[in-house]
Amino acid sequence: MKLDLNITDILNLPVKIMSALALASGLMLLLPSKFLAKLHLTSFINKYGFIIGLVFVVSLAILIVTLLIQTFNFVSNKRKMKWFYKTAEKRLRKLSPYEICIVLSLFENENYTNLLPINDGAVKKIENEIIIGKVTTQYMVSNLNTAKFPYLLQPWVVNELKEKPDLLTFFESTAKEFIENENNKQLVYDSLIRPPDYF
Repeated sequence: MKLDLNITDILNLPVKIMSALALASGLMLLLPSKFLAKLHLTSFINKYGFIIGLVFVVSLAILIVTLLIQTFNFVSNKRKMKWFYKTAEKRLRKLSPYEICIVLSLFENENYTNLLPINDGAVKKIENEIIIGKVTTQYMVSNLNTAKFPYLLQPWVVNELKEKPDLLTFFESTAKEFIENENNKQLVYDSLIRPPDYF
């Protein structure tokens, strides 16, 4: 019987198979000789004991490292999410008046969606900040220069505005003050109210 093992192949095995290898090789190394004799594994272990030991050590080490990495990533993601929600109101209050108008246009709709210009820098900015998101990646338009896509308000923003009346009041007063200027009023109309051109 020829047993040809490649260390690279072992390192690339899935975690479940690595776990099975660690368990099987560990049992062959640690079980009593009488039990192994009943399984007719004694001669196999005597012949390939070094390889079995190597497989056990390598697979166990990889499993431990994988577990440590997964634990670190889990804790890190939890901390990031905690920070994300902890600073939610602070980040929303830092939005520009025009960006606040965009958020309010979504919040005031029953389904929290609205058509927004995809070429608008403010829209792109708050999309990257996970404040809004595209409902679809494909949408029929006639002119890419004035194209509008359906966007939705992210659930965490909806919750912030619903649960914090002071924040909603701040948004409404900021938006009201912003659109008192005629130029700003036209900008808001063109971006958030005017129906898009299709064909």
